[in-house]
Amino acid sequence: MIPAYSYFDVSVAWRPSKNYTFRCGVNNITDKDPPISSDLAVYNRNGGANGNVYTGTYDSLGRMLFASFNAKF
Repeated sequence: MIPAYSYFDVSVAWRPSKNYTFRCGVNNITDKDPPISSDLAVYNRNGGANGNVYTGTYDSLGRMLFASFNAKF
């Protein structure tokens, strides 16, 4: 049985005018590792898991930073 997991993400957006938006944030801010299961080694052969982790459910990349800038013309 895999225990419940919580990942914490933080993001902020700033709109200095109606035409410009800046965004930045951090996903998985605590850099929590996903649960590992030996049962997934069999499931991996069918293309459903990667590296003994359910990649569609758990964050397998660790902490990720992002930023964006949008402009409307």
